[in-house]
Amino acid sequence: MYKKLIFFIVTLTTIFSQINHQDKIVVKRLVGLSTLTFDFDGRVNETGVFHKHLDLGIHYPILSTWTLGLKYRTQYRFKENKWNLEQRPQIEILKAIKNQKVKLQLRSRMDYRIREGKEDEMRNRSRIQFKAPKPFTFFQITPFISNEFFFAPKTW
Repeated sequence: MYKKLIFFIVTLTTIFSQINHQDKIVVKRLVGLSTLTFDFDGRVNETGVFHKHLDLGIHYPILSTWTLGLKYRTQYRFKENKWNLEQRPQIEILKAIKNQKVKLQLRSRMDYRIREGKEDEMRNRSRIQFKAPKPFTFFQITPFISNEFFFAPKTW
C-alpha cells in the first residue's frame, strides 16, 4: 500500500507540475515474424496542444540481429494559428547488440518529408540507444540513454 501511495503521489506531481509534456500510446503486435506498430503522440506546451502524430508500421527481421522497418507518419503541428500537415513515408534498418549488462541498438531511418507550404525533403535520422537488459524495480522501469542525429542535405 505504501509503495502504491508513493507511486500515485509521484505520478500526479510529475503530470501536473509540467506545462510542457508529451503523451504517447504505442501498440505493438507480433504477426508471424513481423511486428505491426501503432504509435500516437500528442505534445503540449504553454499554448496548448501544438503537435500530434500517428505512426503505422511493420518491422521484419532480416537476420538474427537486424530488422527492416517500413513506416508511415502523418503529423500535425500548430503554427501561426493553424494546423500544418506533414506526411512521412519512412524506411529504417535496426541493428541490436545484446549482452547480460546492456542492450545497444543502432538505427538509421530515411524520411521523405511532404510538408504543406514547403518543398519536399529527404532526411536521415541516425540513433544510438543504450538500454538496461530488462525492466527492474516494482514498477518495471527500463532505464535508457539515447541520442539521435538528423541529416537533411537540402537544409545544410
